[in-house]
Amino acid sequence: MRVLRELRGIVSFMTTIPLGGGDLEEAARGFYLAPLVGALEGLIIGSILALLQAAGATPLALAALYPLLHVSLTGGIHLDGLADYADAVGSRLSGGRALSVMKDPRRGSFASIAVAAIIVSGALGAGEACGSAGHEYQVLAGLACIGAMVWAYTLSSLLMYMVTVSGPVEGYEGLARLFAGKQDARRRAAAPILAITAILPVAVYLYIVGLKAITTAYL
Repeated sequence: MRVLRELRGIVSFMTTIPLGGGDLEEAARGFYLAPLVGALEGLIIGSILALLQAAGATPLALAALYPLLHVSLTGGIHLDGLADYADAVGSRLSGGRALSVMKDPRRGSFASIAVAAIIVSGALGAGEACGSAGHEYQVLAGLACIGAMVWAYTLSSLLMYMVTVSGPVEGYEGLARLFAGKQDARRRAAAPILAITAILPVAVYLYIVGLKAITTAYL
């Protein structure tokens, strides 16, 4: 039951799925489950893109729709954090002055550039991964799309977790300090195991599909 409460907390924090788990303490304790939440995000977004692909959507249309799907599911929380970080780094300040830049609700040019770059690159990646139906059967193309999204979201969630917990705890009160402070040795070991568990079947499938495509094309 404790793990389920933590899972509900981190899902509610990282997504807009209405589970009613708005407790930040539960989300912080369940931060090690972030790779599973990433896998869930990838599964949802990949499934929608795969259905649109099967319905005849072009790669350009899928690329255009992807940012809308991402923000709708995640609430844009990662983009908001990226914008704050980009402004702080771009200001070339340090210490309390850099923190004041991050806390400023206004968005500067560095935030705009970083968010635009990540949206464009993500959209192009989604269009490339889900826009080509080069497999023998349409269902394989759809499953490859879902697999690519699960892979990408799981790994990005794991990297977010590892970066947060691997460095020193922030000296000021904030989400990073709260979430990193709740992670013990067991949780830190569990996160990569959960990520590998989530993406291993996807990796095997994509390897088999890719091998089949190569042998079909050249043999």
